[in-house]
Amino acid sequence: MVAIPDGTAEGIGRDISSALLFEDDMVIIASRRHRSFTGPLTREIYEASGHARFKMSPKNTATHQDVNFRQIGVQQHDLVMVQQFLSLPGIVEASSALALIQRRLAERFQRSHEIDILEAPFRSHRST
Repeated sequence: MVAIPDGTAEGIGRDISSALLFEDDMVIIASRRHRSFTGPLTREIYEASGHARFKMSPKNTATHQDVNFRQIGVQQHDLVMVQQFLSLPGIVEASSALALIQRRLAERFQRSHEIDILEAPFRSHRST
């Protein structure tokens, strides 16, 4: 069994069956102490901010998020890329970086880190 994001398996083969394992909204996490803005998060603020993000491989391959952002025209300024999701909340908590992650993960991270969960100020694909 291989688990991959929905919409990324084109070209693998037609004889492969698939099933939806989960579906989740994408949200932004931001530090409570080091946030660089006040008030609601706007698209302009998001695009002007630095970002922390997860990427499994340091290679220049496009991620599901890269493709989504290209489609909707969102600009991202990566300050740091991590290969482990578990690194993101600590980095966000200690900096002004924002991170786009699944809502369920954000809610879990919020239990142990001083981060806020903010709605994305743009239409983002649901994580599947």
